[in-house]
Amino acid sequence: MSAVQTSHMMYVDMDFWVSTELYDLLLTQHVRQQLAHDPKLAVVIPAFQLSPDTNCQPNCTAVYKDRMPSTPSDIQNLQHVTATTRGNKTLPAVGMFEIHTNPTGHNTTNYNAWFRQTPGSLLSIPCFHSGVYEPYVALRYCEQLPPRFPEQFTGYGKNKISWIWHLRRLGYVFQQLGGAFVVHFPHEHSKSKQRWSRLPKGLD
Repeated sequence: MSAVQTSHMMYVDMDFWVSTELYDLLLTQHVRQQLAHDPKLAVVIPAFQLSPDTNCQPNCTAVYKDRMPSTPSDIQNLQHVTATTRGNKTLPAVGMFEIHTNPTGHNTTNYNAWFRQTPGSLLSIPCFHSGVYEPYVALRYCEQLPPRFPEQFTGYGKNKISWIWHLRRLGYVFQQLGGAFVVHFPHEHSKSKQRWSRLPKGLD
């Protein structure tokens, strides 16, 4: 974060793709005015994922690359396409990020309302439904704000959650952006994620 040289920043994990209009929507007059008016506004970018499809073996990367959505219309269309996952379950080809493995991580974002939002509009998130909500956000950047990530964090897990807690404690407000999103590109789990997944429940 210390390398940021702009007035605003957005963080997102490196295995996510951003929607085509994300940057332009963040630069709309309305969003810029709201960010200028409130230095503690965090603009939430809804996160989606493709459902892993066991029928694509062995060339999954090429299949997913061609399937990655870039517009809200792509997201809506993929909701009517099915993917066959492990256990032969049939699911929509796209959905909320980690909807089956970590549903409370993103379900505070109002996805139903997002589909009806005007692109570039901001919808308030007045209440968190979970203490482990970890949205991807865009926000103002200066010497004092936002707080930096603790450098002692290594490996996998909890860093974004604790950072969002810190933002809330400092009085940040959260509003989700209409018409924009990020989407996770499916891939094999890292060694850190594999070690994390083997931890007994309650120790993760």
